[in-house]
Amino acid sequence: MAMTQLTKRLNRIFENVLGCKLVYQPSEEIAATQFASLDVTALKANLTEAPQYIEGLDGKTFGFPIHIRGSFSGLAVVENFENARPQKLMMLAELLTMVMENGIRQEDRKERLRLIEERLTLLDEDSNVIPLRPARFGRVLQVVDTEMQSEMGDSPIVTTPLLLETDASFPLSRVGIEVHHSSKRWAFLSVEDLPADIFNSKENLEKLGGLTLFIRDLSTLTTSQQTKLAEYLASEPSEDMPHVIAGINESAETLVQAGRLLPQLVQLFAVSSLQTTNKTAGQIAKELIDATLQHIMQKTMETHAVGEHFIPFNMQYFNSDETNSFH
Repeated sequence: MAMTQLTKRLNRIFENVLGCKLVYQPSEEIAATQFASLDVTALKANLTEAPQYIEGLDGKTFGFPIHIRGSFSGLAVVENFENARPQKLMMLAELLTMVMENGIRQEDRKERLRLIEERLTLLDEDSNVIPLRPARFGRVLQVVDTEMQSEMGDSPIVTTPLLLETDASFPLSRVGIEVHHSSKRWAFLSVEDLPADIFNSKENLEKLGGLTLFIRDLSTLTTSQQTKLAEYLASEPSEDMPHVIAGINESAETLVQAGRLLPQLVQLFAVSSLQTTNKTAGQIAKELIDATLQHIMQKTMETHAVGEHFIPFNMQYFNSDETNSFH
């Protein structure tokens, strides 16, 4: 696979966004003397235990192993490492693998990189970015049944926004992260890490396509922001839309009656009630995903709008020993 153009584009992203330089080195061209712990044979033999990165002799250069279709392909070598956050570099290394695996045609790789570049420009140095990793549960928020596709439109993938009723002490972000990890979304991003005008236009929201958008308290959004978000989520479902996971510290019904949440926005979410439990965040996320899938199936069979029954399901997790919760 010719990597010249791909490497140039990725190098520009690294330099412009992260202030560091990327050089892709195919396995046959790796300069072993540059790395203290490089063992190409071991990387090829045991990919499941491959290191996340290999430190360079100068302490400023790091190589991230890239695996293509189950084989060690080479290293994404990053220079000036002290100028970039490791978490972001890990994310880009995984994105590089994704691009190389899925972007077979040159046009596809170019478009995918353009989208990556747009999304990365939204991030600042303190952004909470969690890299994509393989699905844990084997089930994601997707609908692939052809009969259901005809009900929902052309896209076979439907992402249902989740609204979670919790108290202020509930570790909501951890459950959100577990739901994110069960999907094919490329990053988990909190709305607090985004520009204040992110909800001002559909174009801004479209830049978040392909990631999980976490909103700790949906009721803190202004009426204008809620209206824009509702308009966007009400458009035709697409795999390119961000998956929204939001929380509220009171019941949705109470907040709607108080005028703090727009009913037309709440109606677009699958709403559940979560309380402290001795279950792990992963277990709760799995049950949440299963319940959401059931909700999707039920909703497609309905010929009328959700209407007054805007809370499609309600999952209760009762208090337990909080010290043993969310291992």
